[in-house]
Order: sequence, then C-alpha cells, then structure tokens
Amino acid sequence: MRTGTTILFELMAQDPSNRTPASWEVARPVPPPVESQYTADRRIRLTELHLSIAERLSPGFRAIHAIGARLPQECVYLFSSNFMSEQFGYMYHIPAYRRWLLEQPMAETYRWHHDFLQHLQSGFERERWVLKTPSHLAFLDDLFACYPDAGVVWTHREPAPS
Repeated sequence: MRTGTTILFELMAQDPSNRTPASWEVARPVPPPVESQYTADRRIRLTELHLSIAERLSPGFRAIHAIGARLPQECVYLFSSNFMSEQFGYMYHIPAYRRWLLEQPMAETYRWHHDFLQHLQSGFERERWVLKTPSHLAFLDDLFACYPDAGVVWTHREPAPS
C-alpha cells in the first residue's frame, strides 16, 4: 500500500527554505557539499552511475520508486552507516535482524544522524531539514529526544478498495 510519501517528500524539497539530503551527498558525503557547486558536484555523475547498476540488479525498481542522484534520500540510508537501518531488511530476507532492530534503543543512531546532517549542512544550510523514512515512526521517543522541535507528517491511505 502506497500513501504518496515519496512524492510529498520531493514536493517539500522544492521549497527553498527546506533542505533535504540528496542521494549523491548521502552516498558520498566527504567533503561536505558546498552550496555554490551543489548542482554541479562531480559526485552526482558517480552516484547516477552507481544507481544505474542498482537498476540492473533489480529491474523495474524505478517504476515503483523514483531514484536519482539529485532526488531526496531517505534517512534509512543515513542509518545504514551506523548499521541500525531497515535498509538491510529491505534488501535481504533477514527477519531476525528486523525483530532485533525494533528492540534496540536508537538514541545513539539519532546522534549519528544529527552529526551526519550537521556535516552536510556545514557548506549548505537552509532554514529547516525535511526528512523521510517510515522507520522513524517506530522510534518517535528517540527521534524527539534528539530533535525536540521536530514535526511529523503521517500520511494514510485507506487499505480497503473504494
């Protein structure tokens, strides 16, 4: 069941007051992006190449979920750098990992997440970050402990056919 979170995320990214982490800067965060070169960074091309390989490994994925170096990236990929991410459950069939993950305290992972975003914005800052991942909903206490002024948009779609 899809609720439109990806298109909403991409739409919110269009507001110049908002900052979203782009796929290329999450994949290749060092050095931090610089605003003056943000849309022409050489890492964009490298990330597009990497994503084209992913499409060959999982044909048709782009038909159900847009991916691109310049598109906003979900926090699930930032969490993977700390090895506490639902990404591994999405990519591989490891139900024991997901059960384990849901029982873990995520405070340290959110500190990692915070530091990662601080790094990204050191050369390109906006008024606010707009972030996305469904797994935030499982860890709202840790999310709000790290980001006390955060707001949450929770989309919903009636699962029954109309």
